[in-house]
Amino acid sequence: MFESSQDPIIVGQAAYNTAYGTSFVASGWCNDPTLDPASAAAKRCDGYARIQEGNKPADLFGFNSLRGTFAPGVGKVQIPFQPKGLHDEMNSTAFDEFGRMQANLGLEAPNANPLLQNIICTRT
Repeated sequence: MFESSQDPIIVGQAAYNTAYGTSFVASGWCNDPTLDPASAAAKRCDGYARIQEGNKPADLFGFNSLRGTFAPGVGKVQIPFQPKGLHDEMNSTAFDEFGRMQANLGLEAPNANPLLQNIICTRT
């Protein structure tokens, strides 16, 4: 039912195995910089980005997909990280005329770190 009622997934995760008849791994950090790129562990991705990933411009997010040669265990797709930000702290953003808190999407400021997680907000 799920497969026929939804668009195909892009990033493969173990939770979809029963719906698609796949064998995505439940845990496996294929983007670990200490892994040999030719190893099997570097090709089996759990589909989750780690908090430490994406802080360098050259960082890539690797994942397995349903399509083509990037089926689970065969290879992985790699795309560059794009720093994003979400500001949703209570009382730190404006409330609309109905009393609902608004969240702001934006881009992360260059060279942000856990102490200075600065966001360049955009108005939506």
